[in-house]
Amino acid sequence: MKYFILGTTLLLSTSVYACETLSGCLSEASTITGQHYVVKDTLKDKLQEPLPSLDKENADFVISHLLNMYGYARIKIKDDMWKIISARDIRYNALPMVNSSKESAPSLDFTEDYKMLKYKASYPESVRSLSRSLRPFLSRYGRIVDIDHSGIIIVQDTSSNLKRLYQLIIEADHELSSKQVESLEKNEEMEKKLKLIKARACDKNT
Repeated sequence: MKYFILGTTLLLSTSVYACETLSGCLSEASTITGQHYVVKDTLKDKLQEPLPSLDKENADFVISHLLNMYGYARIKIKDDMWKIISARDIRYNALPMVNSSKESAPSLDFTEDYKMLKYKASYPESVRSLSRSLRPFLSRYGRIVDIDHSGIIIVQDTSSNLKRLYQLIIEADHELSSKQVESLEKNEEMEKKLKLIKARACDKNT
């Protein structure tokens, strides 16, 4: 297994564009920010359009979005080093955890770096309904899990999307009406019956 480190390099060019390839952009960003990138395989390199010049203010933000656009994600492995992986493999990697509640907003930025948001619901009985409602708003590789008995929701997604999801969560985190509770119980009962039917069908086929 071979790894490459894209570190600080000196790029000499009279062009107004910083880079025309993904690896070139990472090298340019590394020059500006002092951050290094570990890459396992050769990146899908050619950009559809050259990227305008990077600077200290935009380099970190632009690189996170650029990687996301081309199907990659970056994960910090130490203060000045990141590893680049395929975004579809994000679930197999440890991510930073950010705690939150209705009264405590999470500390999130607008990058496309993946993080995990742990939300403690004010009304624990609402977490199952909350997680179902949020699924359509997840990004392609986002995931959501509700821990019903503890009233906790864990969402894995990009930092920028987690900011949006948090606003949706706090608006939906309220006491359920008796009608909503009844509907939720009926849905859960139906799910149990469907799982039982599926299990019996599997037994017959074995």
